[in-house]
Amino acid sequence: MRICQITSVHPMRDERIFNRCTKGLANRGHDMVYIAPHTQSEIIDGIKVFPVTPRSGFPMRVLSAWEAFRIARRLDADIFHYHDPDLHPFMDILVSLGEKVVFDMHEYHVGALRHRRSGPQTKLIPAFAASGRRMMKRVHGVAYV
Repeated sequence: MRICQITSVHPMRDERIFNRCTKGLANRGHDMVYIAPHTQSEIIDGIKVFPVTPRSGFPMRVLSAWEAFRIARRLDADIFHYHDPDLHPFMDILVSLGEKVVFDMHEYHVGALRHRRSGPQTKLIPAFAASGRRMMKRVHGVAYV
């Protein structure tokens, strides 16, 4: 089975995403591809890595999410497993195209935002919460903390 792991925010060699999840599935015989912030395409431990330009700040992260989506939709994967709420709108498109999509909710992003006292993201909390609730109903699976 070909599984595509996607993150547009976490480091390429993220301990949980790359070292445990992606490598673990590869060790079990799955054909793994990995889309992540990185500087170049390469194969690491048999896993094809597709680079996304690392960006910081919410508006710029949307560009990284878009870039990750554009790579993902060209791949022929059986399952798309994504790790960032920034990717919700783009993974929703994959769901609409009939792809199997799983969201890995390893942190509660909306809850973390609610603890912030100021900043532009606090005004977006209701939209983030609604987007998250919608995606939990649309995706084919959710991995919770």
